[in-house]
Amino acid sequence: SVGTFVGTKLSLRFTPPIYLGGEVGSLTNYGIGIMHNPMVWFTKKPVVDISLAFFMQKLSVGDVFSSTSVQYGVFASKTFGGSTFNVTPFTGLTMEQNSSNIKYEYNYTDNYGNTGKMDLGLDVISASALRFRTGVSVKLAVVSLNFTYGFAKHHSLSAGFGFIF
Repeated sequence: SVGTFVGTKLSLRFTPPIYLGGEVGSLTNYGIGIMHNPMVWFTKKPVVDISLAFFMQKLSVGDVFSSTSVQYGVFASKTFGGSTFNVTPFTGLTMEQNSSNIKYEYNYTDNYGNTGKMDLGLDVISASALRFRTGVSVKLAVVSLNFTYGFAKHHSLSAGFGFIF
């Protein structure tokens, strides 16, 4: 992630291709995200920071599997502390969508020695889902820690760390 620049933070996610074998192909993963605080354009600042966000991620495994996820929403946060050490609690409401596709050609030989092929496939498109999340980010000099809990049909808990340069 880089930013902020004029209230905008850009995030990129990328995994180098991982070869899984001739029958399956390579696993690839990439994504992009952007968050913008529209309050930078106003002279009177609110008590909390507000950000509008959009994120997209695509995961694929050769020609067998692909999945695309999109998320957009609004977040609020407030930072306590200085530039070296601080704590930032945050919350947000997002709309999430996902579409996945599986297709595979299965070559078989039955008990009588007959051979054939069967095309298997499945397309799944999720309905839009709301997710409420809350968490905290802690900056300790050059290290950043974050914890997030998401409330939706399926709850989630995530944690992460990063180095600040």
